[in-house]
Amino acid sequence: MKQTFFSLIVVITVFITLPSNLTAQSPIIGYDQVAWGTSIEDAKQFYSTMNEIKNYQTNQGVQTFEQKNVSNSIDKRTFYFFQNELYKVVVNYKYVSVSVSDLVAKIASIYGKFDREPPKETPSYSYNNDIATTSYYIRNYNRNLTITVEHYQYPLKSEYCTISKKMVITPSRSSLTVTYEDEPFQKYVEEQMKNARVNKIDL
Repeated sequence: MKQTFFSLIVVITVFITLPSNLTAQSPIIGYDQVAWGTSIEDAKQFYSTMNEIKNYQTNQGVQTFEQKNVSNSIDKRTFYFFQNELYKVVVNYKYVSVSVSDLVAKIASIYGKFDREPPKETPSYSYNNDIATTSYYIRNYNRNLTITVEHYQYPLKSEYCTISKKMVITPSRSSLTVTYEDEPFQKYVEEQMKNARVNKIDL
């Protein structure tokens, strides 16, 4: 009886002191199913429909791939590679299908509470006599993974409501994007691109 009781204590103690990563899987340091540094070929195993987009960055070592009409909620994914290594992904959401609060809550449930959220009074600015606003949510998960939610309402138009007989502000176009990036590597890429531009200048 004493031996059985002692064995029960040992089992309970071992269960309680197990590392948390054995009971809850940590997110990949990258995006979704691919870690930073993944090659283009390996990324295509998970996102087979992404196509390369040629732009001004192509000649400076950055390769950009897009995946369009991804799902009912995602309009587009853009993958950025430098020297065949993934370092950033930008996800454009269909604003009419996804609310900002739901998206922020979903990301926080995986990566933890955001380090920075927009103020209650969202700053606005004028554009062609219309009003535009932008909100940022930033989560610094660790040194190599920063997640930024950007919500644009651009511009907000002032219109006269015949029912309330007042001027009301309505969004004419909105966008909702999430950027996942390796910030130190992003800065390294920017420095390499700058050097590439300088080296092309003839004196």
